[in-house]
Amino acid sequence: MKTKTKTKKRQYITSLKIYNGTPSSEAEGRLHRDLRETLPINELKHNGTVRRRKLKGAGNCTSLSCAQDITTTKKVKKIKTVEEKAGTQIALRVKKHYLKRKKDFFNSICTASGVCIIFGDHTEMINKYFSNFTNTDYIVQPIKLITTGDNGFISEIQYRRGSYTAHAILKSSYGIEHVPDNLGYEYIVGKYINKIMKKYTCFLETYGIFKYKNIKHDNGRYKEKSIYKQLLSNSRTHLNLSKDLELLDETDTDSFYKTSCTHNSDICVLIQHISRSTTLGSVLRYKPNGTDNTRPLNRFINIDIIGILYQIYMPLSRLIDNFTHYDLHLNNILLTEPIKEGYVDFYYHLEDGSTVNFKSRYIAKIIDYGRCYFKENDENNSLVVYNKICALSKECGGAKHWKDCGINKGYGFLNSERHDGDSSYIISQKANKSHDLRALQSLNEQLNEITTKKNKVREELPVIPYYLTNLLSRVHYETYYGTPVKESEPLKLPLPINNVFDAFKEITTIITSEGVSANNKEWYEKNFNKIGELHTYCDGRNVEFIKANTDEPEEPEEPEEEEAQPEEDALGSGDASNP
Repeated sequence: MKTKTKTKKRQYITSLKIYNGTPSSEAEGRLHRDLRETLPINELKHNGTVRRRKLKGAGNCTSLSCAQDITTTKKVKKIKTVEEKAGTQIALRVKKHYLKRKKDFFNSICTASGVCIIFGDHTEMINKYFSNFTNTDYIVQPIKLITTGDNGFISEIQYRRGSYTAHAILKSSYGIEHVPDNLGYEYIVGKYINKIMKKYTCFLETYGIFKYKNIKHDNGRYKEKSIYKQLLSNSRTHLNLSKDLELLDETDTDSFYKTSCTHNSDICVLIQHISRSTTLGSVLRYKPNGTDNTRPLNRFINIDIIGILYQIYMPLSRLIDNFTHYDLHLNNILLTEPIKEGYVDFYYHLEDGSTVNFKSRYIAKIIDYGRCYFKENDENNSLVVYNKICALSKECGGAKHWKDCGINKGYGFLNSERHDGDSSYIISQKANKSHDLRALQSLNEQLNEITTKKNKVREELPVIPYYLTNLLSRVHYETYYGTPVKESEPLKLPLPINNVFDAFKEITTIITSEGVSANNKEWYEKNFNKIGELHTYCDGRNVEFIKANTDEPEEPEEPEEEEAQPEEDALGSGDASNP
């Protein structure tokens, strides 16, 4: 007996014109009949290319409306037309050309990596180029631990985009025998410094503040495999800012200060870093025959140190009522040489119309802002921070009338002293125009040490110029770590140096004297090449760096993020050749 086989009846509909998963706009989205060609319902034609799809339920369709419902509910991947592909390629070429011009621009104005950052020049442009240094994609792994101290540990992070590099440090809290200074406060001070560093080059920029994620057990102990412990032991070589750290928002002040107290040991600050730098204290550690063949200590003391002191005390004298560092020892003064065998011509334009000029291969930077006093205005200053901490007695501990607000959370230095000198006169809610003379006091002790019998070195010791010993001998400083506020005494002889303004005036007299100025000019013009001029103004203008013997190129404009145009339009506008 012959079996009867069932043949599946194929249903046909007219060819459909679909764009991006929806019917074409012709006839307001209705299906159009193409009498020249028919296709099965599961073979839809899309921009001239057949797309075979198994559409569930298609066999039950008996009308075009049903087929339309099925086809329009399925997402069809957009296939770009020839014009759209050309437009995308043009956009990519424009972006690539922009990045090349940006790299050439950086290399032309910053002949070595970090030079712009050192001079405080084009910093906003550099921050934008590196996405404010919070983009993990630009981090060059691995990162490395560079130092540990009483208050924390520091990891160095290198960033690279194209062939241009920059550096930052991640500073984390760490204290075993004592409570470390609160990095939340250092970040707040850093945000204030970000504003004034446009006028003075002796500061570093602060980029952001973070909290480590999931690094402690419920009992408060650190997890051994946490990112915090791995960074501290230098066993962790890879850091993902978005995965390992949580960016804190300082605009919500209550939440920010609560977090800074409840997680005071779990927060970290991202700060600008100058590679290939050293501290003033390190340079002044005496070694026989000088520190090295190119920078003997004797020459450093006689030629360079007075210019370094001017870079520090000129800005401090102008910020005398608004900023006190409170921890200005020699290891908190960073020295960097922008370019080997190159020098910078410094010009300081003072209020009285005079100009102080000297040459130096060193750029000095003040670092470590964890105990500073600052005052931007009546709403943003150290006293306001202190009052906020006192108001958060539950999270930060203490009460205002006890004078111990936040004392166990790293904010103790903001409190008043119970007795004068208890905390080396460090009261960070108040200005102290005398306290930052500590660098001069430390310098005096260091020079005395290397020129006395304490060294027990029979070789020839460095010769300290008279103007320097005379300057340092007149500094009035009560204790090793601090001193109370002292007013100037212009009628007293010999003229005492009681505060940073007194120091600035005396250093100005020295550096502009005929002999010192002539020696400085002769040495640098004979042995080094001029990098450029660095102009600092006292009339409110921003610092200005003028590169030597070159015209600064025009900064390329970043292409707009928009849908690319077809090739004939883009080329016709000239944007591709000159973004």
